[in-house]
Amino acid sequence: AVLQAANRATDLVRQILTFSRSESPQRAALRLRRVVSEAVNMMRSTLPAIIEIKSECEAATPMVLADATQVHQVLMNLGINAAQAIGSRAGCVRVRVGRCDVAAEIPGANPAVPAGAYACIEVTDDGCGMSRATLSRIFEPFFTTKPVGQGTGLGLAVVHGIVKQHQGGIAVESELGKGTT
Repeated sequence: AVLQAANRATDLVRQILTFSRSESPQRAALRLRRVVSEAVNMMRSTLPAIIEIKSECEAATPMVLADATQVHQVLMNLGINAAQAIGSRAGCVRVRVGRCDVAAEIPGANPAVPAGAYACIEVTDDGCGMSRATLSRIFEPFFTTKPVGQGTGLGLAVVHGIVKQHQGGIAVESELGKGTT
């Protein structure tokens, strides 16, 4: 119990620090395959064994200019949220990295994302999904659907902040009872 509380506290402090920092990420040319592989391996050791984790990295994925640590944190936050949406039943989290061609503005994305070719990371779960009301608030700091003491509401706010700092965009699809991407 002490170890679990310490891990939760460590995660909370890390998320608060990431959320509150206004510094620019330390970017370098990066192949996402390596970062995704590391994050998926960490998810496998962290998430319950009843949750299957599948990953796919397309060869045509373009290199990105990104902070590997922050991309890793995005993947971990999304993976943990996906596992929590699945709950105690058997389920699957899928992580896909590939190329996507943006022809027009992505609904809900950072408006600064112009049309063009991008690397795309998708994290999909077959969990409980979200209502439209919940979906409209997921990136708000301190918004959580978890009971008191079980969530900080910072995970997706941190994800949003990191993606925005990298001039990226986020599109979310969710349906109650069917899961979220």
